[in-house]
Amino acid sequence: MREKSFSVIVAPNLSGTPGRRHLAGILKFINEGHPWNVRIVGNRQDLVPLLQDPKSDADGYIGVATKDAERALAAQRMPLAILDFPTPLLYRRRHDIALITGDEEAIGARAAKYLLSLGRFASFGFVPSAERHPWSRLRERGFRAELARHDVSANVHAPSKSTLGEWLLALRKPAAVLASFDFLAVDVLQECARNRIPVPHDVSVLGIDNDDILCEGSTPPLTSLAIDHERDAYCLARELDRMMRGSRRPGRVKLTGFVGNVVERESTANPKSAA
Repeated sequence: MREKSFSVIVAPNLSGTPGRRHLAGILKFINEGHPWNVRIVGNRQDLVPLLQDPKSDADGYIGVATKDAERALAAQRMPLAILDFPTPLLYRRRHDIALITGDEEAIGARAAKYLLSLGRFASFGFVPSAERHPWSRLRERGFRAELARHDVSANVHAPSKSTLGEWLLALRKPAAVLASFDFLAVDVLQECARNRIPVPHDVSVLGIDNDDILCEGSTPPLTSLAIDHERDAYCLARELDRMMRGSRRPGRVKLTGFVGNVVERESTANPKSAA
């Protein structure tokens, strides 16, 4: 008997490495023999019209929940599988929804453990996202909590008080700095170069996501904590498949993402060896 196929809207955020790895995880699940007919939405502006199209015959949705699409998604009767942080409206949904969020505090703690393992720095710093996203705040919380366990405090950059360059210059050296994601870590490296702060001699810089192009192309190459986005999306696709088949009772499924390992490059160094 031929296995039933499903029509699925796939809408990861393809503007960055995490979204492309999400897509890779979804495609891996499909290619293992699950008959999905997918409509990949690469342009976010196309998502709402597609969701509101009365002719749409989609059986399920897997992707991000952007603010502009939350109402259209919340109105759907089909099962939803949401990547990254859901909007409040979708977070309140209690049926036919699977959510996966990164263990952001664990990510921050893992980053702190790595930097602490390098040796004794004079100071530690954290650079949050400019929009103070929830995931950035949680990464900061995990980072600071792990440092506190070792009686170490963290300096957090506040754009309202100083520029990034001024803040980096003021850190006691040698310093270890965690940026909340790789793009921001590259900004840190560029500010260090602009202000003639040697990396990693005076400042060791760690990013999060392990965006290969960014990390390998930065000067110096950026050390980064990898997040297993592909595995996250694969697990979420499996939950969506179960919901569409009815093998899982309609309800709300919450999954926690997987933290990877630190990929070391030249932007970090043991403070003793850098002295």
